[in-house]
Amino acid sequence: MAAAEKHLIKSVEFLKLCQPSTSNYLLLAHATLGTFFRVTGKPDKAVQHLRQVVMMIETTGLYLKWVHVCFETLLSLLQSPDASYSSSEEADRLQVQLSVWLKDNPKDDSAVDTAQLTETPPPFQDFIDKFDAWGSAMTKMQSLKENLKQDDMWDKLV
Repeated sequence: MAAAEKHLIKSVEFLKLCQPSTSNYLLLAHATLGTFFRVTGKPDKAVQHLRQVVMMIETTGLYLKWVHVCFETLLSLLQSPDASYSSSEEADRLQVQLSVWLKDNPKDDSAVDTAQLTETPPPFQDFIDKFDAWGSAMTKMQSLKENLKQDDMWDKLV
């Protein structure tokens, strides 16, 4: 268990070096480490990592079960009466945040039928545009910057 903890901590530290704080890769590593700490009886450390996930997760419009589990696990830890880190005020705020997140990222429980499975997939570029929000935003900003430079407005703003 000690070796597993060491490697999980190291993976989070390495991801911090190469991923933005809102990266799902980094947040999933925090979620995994938080879950590990909860299972191994270190709930105070689990709370730290799970808080990171729920504070930094961005809405994609798609339900992500691991994010929902992080919210639920953190809520249960914060509502435990005998813990030093428990906070009913934070738990209430977190419950509202979870409701908003579930509204923005609805869970689709409908059955999958053969018609859906045989549909033509959407164009790949549509997929990239939807799921690469950060990259798309940076491209738009770069394009805006170039347009402002062409109009000599950039020097006036900077």
